Amino acid sequence: MLLEMSLLLVLVFNIYVIYRVVKCSILEKVQKVLQILIVLIFPIIGAIVILLFIRNIEKDNEPPNSGQFGGGPQKSLSNFEVFNGSD
Repeated sequence: MLLEMSLLLVLVFNIYVIYRVVKCSILEKVQKVLQILIVLIFPIIGAIVILLFIRNIEKDNEPPNSGQFGGGPQKSLSNFEVFNGSD
């Protein structure tokens, strides 16, 4: 029973990694084929390495301001308005 569960878990993980490779728009067709072969030939280690690679290249290709940092857009007074005492 434990062996079957372990094999099922490895199979599901490999399918997930293959799905991520296929959906990756950054890779060319040849790269996708080779990475899928790596996942199939080396099921656990290959899948982990390829998943880390895919996550890394997707993270590197995100726009720099894709995530919100801080409190969002700020409506602040300019230094001129603050120091001139304009009300």
